[in-house]
Amino acid sequence: MEYTRNGTKGDQNKVWKILLPVVATIFLTIAVSMIVFYQNYYTGTLYLITSILYFSSAYLITTGRVNMMKSSLNEQGTLALGFILLAIALALNGLFWGLGFVLFLAGILSIRKKSE
Repeated sequence: MEYTRNGTKGDQNKVWKILLPVVATIFLTIAVSMIVFYQNYYTGTLYLITSILYFSSAYLITTGRVNMMKSSLNEQGTLALGFILLAIALALNGLFWGLGFVLFLAGILSIRKKSE
């Protein structure tokens, strides 16, 4: 493994290909249990939307439409910050969830635009 132009080591595509489906599956399980068993529709819907976002992002990375290795450090940072904010916001029942959603979506879309 060699260092790339932006200083990251290794293949970032592999990391996100594994991380996103695992977290999306966990969030989907939590969403179903919140909606069906606890009737907590607001937070359950947020978990459901987040899991759909993560599954679709993992699909884009797996099919090669998004190449993390062609992205800049700022784009990778935006994606990672959005990922972290989404997870923390869901634990806090939706506080700052919109900010994390927008950051993650902006990161994945800007990387996709650069990958073409």
